[in-house]
Amino acid sequence: MMRCGNGELPIRRWGLRLVVALVLWFGVFGTAAAQTSDTAAPKPLTAAVLDFQGRGVGADEPKVLADRFRVELFRRHVYRLLERSEVDKILKEQGFQKSGACDQSECAVDVGKLLGVRRMIIGVVSRIGATWTVTVRVVDVETGEIVQSAVLDRHGTIDGLLQPGMADLARKLQGGMDSLQDTASESATKSSSFFPKTDFARPFRNIGVGSSAAFQVGLLPSAQLVPESRIIHGLALSLPWTRNAYVSGVQLGVINQVRIRMDGVQLGVANLGGDAGFLQAGLVNKAQGLSGFQIGLVNVSDHAQGLQVGLFNYARRLHGVQVGFINVAPQGAMFPVFPLVNGSF
Repeated sequence: MMRCGNGELPIRRWGLRLVVALVLWFGVFGTAAAQTSDTAAPKPLTAAVLDFQGRGVGADEPKVLADRFRVELFRRHVYRLLERSEVDKILKEQGFQKSGACDQSECAVDVGKLLGVRRMIIGVVSRIGATWTVTVRVVDVETGEIVQSAVLDRHGTIDGLLQPGMADLARKLQGGMDSLQDTASESATKSSSFFPKTDFARPFRNIGVGSSAAFQVGLLPSAQLVPESRIIHGLALSLPWTRNAYVSGVQLGVINQVRIRMDGVQLGVANLGGDAGFLQAGLVNKAQGLSGFQIGLVNVSDHAQGLQVGLFNYARRLHGVQVGFINVAPQGAMFPVFPLVNGSF
């Protein structure tokens, strides 16, 4: 009676074991992901600090203060800062001549778009009588708005601005960030829509403009038509692999890689982006920040605003919907791990 010839009982036993294994797996994995969501801190936004401008002071002092301010800001992990050498390299290759006199929001936005960062930090060093003042402003590259500012005054010599002045100034920005803490993500969470408002025409507006290139083709990152650091406004063909700092348009091929930001469409076997919007479609899609859609077998994003459709979907912070066999979202979703459909409902 216990050993059935038709194998019905062994099948039932294996079925029961499979159900128990799945329950235990989801339970353990879900608990670990939930603990991670409680302790994990959101990654800072990308930013670049331009040399400070001087008013009534020498030419070298503002640059020295800006270098010290970068160090103090980096120590506090307020932003993910682009190296000054990388900033100078990109601006030089783009032929941008205003970097030495950029203390206005409009100029900062232009530079920020070339660099592919989310925030630009500009500053002015000035003196009135025996009082020294440093004013810094944080500009949102997308909107052009000043989202944060800080002022530091010191009486006496300029030495007090360097130490401990720049450390105090960095702490002021850090204090403001603690109160704001990723304003974009919080406003997205309060939004009634899962999907961001996307300007579909944006990737194609500046094709062939300025010193950027309208076309890219390559066999490998070391053997491609246009240097990696230049901006592609148009079409990039990966035959099989191209890598660029910034692409605005369409990237087609086997391995499509963008280091900083992709605005438009990536279609390939593997799509690897920094910040990606609007669409990644392939077997494997990976983005630091997603604003739009990922469609593939495996979709991975640090923070995703939009839709992920695939066999396995992962977003450390989710504001949107995941549709797949396994959906993982430690922060923002209803469940840290959930099959079929998960989202921030």
